[in-house]
Amino acid sequence: MWIFDSVYRNGGIDLWTKDGSVTCIHHDYNPPFLIHFHDPQRNYEMMEALGERYDAKDCTIRTIFG
Repeated sequence: MWIFDSVYRNGGIDLWTKDGSVTCIHHDYNPPFLIHFHDPQRNYEMMEALGERYDAKDCTIRTIFG
């Protein structure tokens, strides 16, 4: 599958993909932002607080650039 475009719209992410034919797939997303900590071990208390207050979760984002 190829991802041609992505956009935040209507409380979620629209991914334009091609897997045989071009389609737009909408994924609801809440909260609508990402945050990156260079040293998660030093910021574990803040990460726990964000998890409790906003239901934040760890995630991995892979791009074509690594």
